[in-house]
Amino acid sequence: MSNTTIALVDEIRLLALTMNKRLTFIAHVSKACKKAANIYKGIAIATKVTWGLSPEIMRTIYVAVIEPILMYASRAWVPAASKLGVRKMLVALQRSVALKACRAYRTVSLHSALILSRLLPLDIRVREATWLSEVKRRKHVRDVCADRELESPVDFCELPHPAHVLELEFESVEDLDPTTMDRLAIVGPNIYSDGSLIEGKVGAALKEWRDGVKSGNSADRLQSFSTVF
Repeated sequence: MSNTTIALVDEIRLLALTMNKRLTFIAHVSKACKKAANIYKGIAIATKVTWGLSPEIMRTIYVAVIEPILMYASRAWVPAASKLGVRKMLVALQRSVALKACRAYRTVSLHSALILSRLLPLDIRVREATWLSEVKRRKHVRDVCADRELESPVDFCELPHPAHVLELEFESVEDLDPTTMDRLAIVGPNIYSDGSLIEGKVGAALKEWRDGVKSGNSADRLQSFSTVF
């Protein structure tokens, strides 16, 4: 091309994704681990000066900063996450962060540190992100979600005709006189619900009222992927 010879290379970098001719992505994971490790070292130095950050702050830094760096373009290199060499690189970095997050001794095993710090192993986290991405695109991912029904978008052609859609009526009430209140009174029990999302944990609460008296209430823990709406 223009009297210039195009050389063949064993490795290229495209959109911050390092690929080799065999598509092993080992070089990409290695560079991502080094970049995340440098950030972690800076955090570790800061914790020594300030008598250490709290475990929850360390976990937040890991989830918000270190994990996204390691999981960049993970859909492309997810097959490499099952290789022993890649898993060793991910484990070496994650163990250091997990020990800081749970304030444990260096002799604590990786699995114990991950449980105490409430972190998911990176190789499993990469596969989880890939599966969720494929499920959102309505792809069947083996039996990952066999035990639950997933909500998926409805095609426009499958929606009911606008003429057959139930029309919801409403009324603007300006005067709350006794006659209006009696006319709009709800017959039967009144049930109020509310949801909460705190530190990644989702909960729901219900309260039932009958004849102006509270007759029951309940609070339940929901799956972490649930929303509060």
